[in-house]
Amino acid sequence: MRHVVEKVTAKNIRQRRIISLLLIIFILATITITYYRDMDTQQIIVENTINYYEKIQFEGHSPKHVTAYVIRHGEAQHNINPNNWKIRDPSLTQKGVDQCKNTGQLLQSLLNKVPDVVLVSPLKRTIQSAVHMFEGWIIDGQLKVVLMPELQEIENLPCDTGSKVSELKDEFGGAYPMIDFDHLELDWYVKSYKNDDHELKKKIIVERFTALSNYLDRNYQGKTVLIVAHQGVFRVNLGIIMDNAEYRIFKYSEGEWNQTIHT
Repeated sequence: MRHVVEKVTAKNIRQRRIISLLLIIFILATITITYYRDMDTQQIIVENTINYYEKIQFEGHSPKHVTAYVIRHGEAQHNINPNNWKIRDPSLTQKGVDQCKNTGQLLQSLLNKVPDVVLVSPLKRTIQSAVHMFEGWIIDGQLKVVLMPELQEIENLPCDTGSKVSELKDEFGGAYPMIDFDHLELDWYVKSYKNDDHELKKKIIVERFTALSNYLDRNYQGKTVLIVAHQGVFRVNLGIIMDNAEYRIFKYSEGEWNQTIHT
């Protein structure tokens, strides 16, 4: 009986040792798998982070900055003769069309990808300018055009007064379905100030541009945008004077506009 007990006890000890060894192997295997899995995860995180910041550095802006290509419209009818100031919402001249096509080719070669959006004053000359500059991208559905009343020209003159939404849709909506009219109220072109009321005019102009800047903060941080507008808008808000179809590059973030390149 004693011999049997000793034999059973020795067998149990061997079994326990085997179980313990298997448990140790299982624990070591689990640790190893977890370690390498975590290493792979860490490697993926590191690689993604490096790629992300290399992309940011290449594009020239931080995650919060908007890179804004600020563009003045091409030559329009009112630019060639003061008598044409009485024309409401004048169109581009043929020279203006050619200017826009040249600027568009230059910008498309400069940009390494299609921008995220083009924000455009709803006057005809600026819509026409955007279309002639970036027609390929727009027709292909790659570039959305958003009409922003905040970008309309500042003077209360016929040449700086826009057209009715229905008229704009008839002229541009069918040919260019990528144009977004949703920001336009029916009376978007009505100005509540007179040209000689300089304080009120400047106050409203600055308020409009602040609203546009807030729109960029909400929707386009870390992105590239094109802005097609007018001399007066850029002069009052950015302190720059531009020729027709000229562009400048700005970094924008949280109310701060900083010019980076003057071309």
